[in-house]
Amino acid sequence: MRRNLGGLIVGAVDTTSKFVTLAIDELLRRPAALAGERTAALAGEMQIVRNYAYEAVRFNPHHPVQLRFCKHETELAAGTPRAHKIPAGTSVVVATLSAMFDPEVFIDPAKFRVDRDVEYLHFGFGMHRCFGSAINGVQIPELMAALLRLPNLRRAPGRAGRVAYDSSFPEHLILEFDS
Repeated sequence: MRRNLGGLIVGAVDTTSKFVTLAIDELLRRPAALAGERTAALAGEMQIVRNYAYEAVRFNPHHPVQLRFCKHETELAAGTPRAHKIPAGTSVVVATLSAMFDPEVFIDPAKFRVDRDVEYLHFGFGMHRCFGSAINGVQIPELMAALLRLPNLRRAPGRAGRVAYDSSFPEHLILEFDS
């Protein structure tokens, strides 16, 4: 329990700030979506704010792949035409980005839609689901709403208004707004 809570505290800041940064970055590319999420934020509709954020990060993922080690032989999609056995001792790259554009799960996957009733893979799935996903379900929309309530939120001009990275985490994304 201590290790899980300690890991949550240590890992939450970087991953949450990355998620919010990438969501805002994507919304700034989509003025209609940005306006829709801002309207939801001003109305206090936090579930809709969350929907916009999760859909935005589907297009601009904070982790497009997950690395896993298969200790025991495992069959994926058992009982389906796409069933596949993974041998014991295999390292696996799970492509969450491409999975979140699978037309069998995401109807009209190329379209930005906030009315989806799907399991996004932003926080993993099943027994490997992120321990902090429930906290992020509240924290991310609140952070997004606080930003979106600022009048005329926009990128700073030039390179300052683009995401700059320090390794795999955003160092900064400078935004402007009217006072």
